[in-house]
Amino acid sequence: MTLKGILIVAYLDLLMPLAVFLNVYLYFYPVFHFCSFHSPPDGTPAPFRLLALGDPQLEGDTTIRRYASQHKPGDPLLSYLDPQHLSRDFHRYRKIIDLWGNDLYLSHIYKTMRRQLDPTHTVVLGDLIGSQWIGDEEFKRRGDRFWEVFSGGNKVNASDLEAGNADSEHWKYKVITLPGNHDIGYAGDMNRGRVDRFVDMFGPINYDLTVTPPHDSGDAAPSLKLVVLNSMTLDEPILDPTLRDDSYALINRIESSTAENTNPKEATVLLTHLPFHKQSGVCVDAPFFTYFPAGQGGGIKEQNHLSAETSSRVLSSFFGAPEHGKQAGIILTGHDHEGCDVRHARLEEGWNATRWEHLPTGVEKKRLQEAEAAKGGVREVTVQSMMGGYGGNAGLVSAWWDEKAQSWRFEYSTCALGTQYVWWGVHVVDIICAVAGFLLYSAHQRDAARNVRKAAAVQEMLDAQKKTA
Repeated sequence: MTLKGILIVAYLDLLMPLAVFLNVYLYFYPVFHFCSFHSPPDGTPAPFRLLALGDPQLEGDTTIRRYASQHKPGDPLLSYLDPQHLSRDFHRYRKIIDLWGNDLYLSHIYKTMRRQLDPTHTVVLGDLIGSQWIGDEEFKRRGDRFWEVFSGGNKVNASDLEAGNADSEHWKYKVITLPGNHDIGYAGDMNRGRVDRFVDMFGPINYDLTVTPPHDSGDAAPSLKLVVLNSMTLDEPILDPTLRDDSYALINRIESSTAENTNPKEATVLLTHLPFHKQSGVCVDAPFFTYFPAGQGGGIKEQNHLSAETSSRVLSSFFGAPEHGKQAGIILTGHDHEGCDVRHARLEEGWNATRWEHLPTGVEKKRLQEAEAAKGGVREVTVQSMMGGYGGNAGLVSAWWDEKAQSWRFEYSTCALGTQYVWWGVHVVDIICAVAGFLLYSAHQRDAARNVRKAAAVQEMLDAQKKTA
């Protein structure tokens, strides 16, 4: 067999099947990983299916500026060949390509999950961009890139809040966005200007909406209260106390409303960025606070969790003692890129967090879930980051009303694409396959043309011989 024949066989029997398989995996990876929203016992789709995505952190010009060209007009041509300049230029262009590919990778996760799993709602749990320190122009660029990543999705607007509910079909195409520390800063450096530009680009940050799934019986319909809370302002010291007032106004309003209008068929889905307090060792991130110097206001510079006191206050407001009308629910947070899954139990001495996987399993765990409201406990899931370095994760939250238990059931699972190198690898193989196919086709066409010319020459020679015979 000729070399060309060997290459054609390798292309058709190895490279093409590999490219097809990798693309099938990339575009149908939820099927390969058996990803799905949990369903009620009757097998029907859960009426509330929330796609939860954590911390995309879109980078931008700040990372590219590290490798900015140092060439000046009039520099000699040979200066462009200096190894240091070449290295800097290489890293700059590599970073530009990396940012472009990262946007496509994140967009692929969102679009694939939405297309194949059909969530009823979508939330991005803060840290939409990579730095709160950027100027307004760069913030707008990254905001526009965010909506390109989540193309097909729309931000929550004032008319949605006026409606007061998130029931209609168009909520499938809404993207609920939460502010994180990389969007607006921590309490010690957050200001009204940063918050306002976030709201203008991504939507409101402190509000609640009601989700009421279709219900057959004539009784009061079970409902979910969807709460979006800016937790970056809850702890002190804070640079602008009015921002803290905005968050606590929402907490106090919901607490008062719940106390006055107790609905045993209502549960709360709390969406916020900062995780609640846990003891060191429960999650990857331990409790941690740093503060600005007194000359810079002395406010919070960095924190891993809400403080124990703030956590207790918020948990008690939304999920506290059932005799005060507090109901079951689930909490979804971001910030800790590694993710965590805990149950907060209300004990006599306060709230205590235990890893969810350390709880009983099987029948015992089901019984415990059904008794969440009576025990004054709630599950908190810190959704693992969707960034490539953490595996491209997506959280899947299902909720339905259990008529037999007379309580809401919440289930959570994850679905991961794999690192960004999976996305890059598939497309590199596609490019190799396309280039190799083009070269082999060109070689085949060239050989075919040459054979035609040879055949024509032979035929011409035979015709000449016949004429002379």
